[in-house]
Amino acid sequence: MQRLANHAGLLAGNEEASRSQSLSYDLWLADRQATPPNFMLIDDVIQCLTSLNHELNGPDPNTRLGPRLNPIPEPVVYSVACVLNDCMMYYRKWLANGHQSEEILRVLLAGTHKITFCWMQLLASDISELAEGFDLD
Repeated sequence: MQRLANHAGLLAGNEEASRSQSLSYDLWLADRQATPPNFMLIDDVIQCLTSLNHELNGPDPNTRLGPRLNPIPEPVVYSVACVLNDCMMYYRKWLANGHQSEEILRVLLAGTHKITFCWMQLLASDISELAEGFDLD
């Protein structure tokens, strides 16, 4: 949960190590410096969701019977909302001002879509492989 909060830019402190592992901070920095973002951070957000899926929905959600025993913690929900909001905010900003290439915009939109898809699968609570079935074609 802490790694996901860091991706959302919600952790206190200015340690360079934690900022370098924050998708939201990286998007802000890419905007400020007009450089491409580190899209490997999108994969790390998805890995965070995968870990949370097993923590919240059991070791193999495919075989779990009945509803989730505990609600999803509010800090997790808020962190995911912040990450998705920041991704869409920078996508729209860069689309309007042209400060990033079409390829950067395409990869950001696809990555945002994949995070959203995995979040939706986690919420379904009975899917073990969150990214399974994700396809851009």
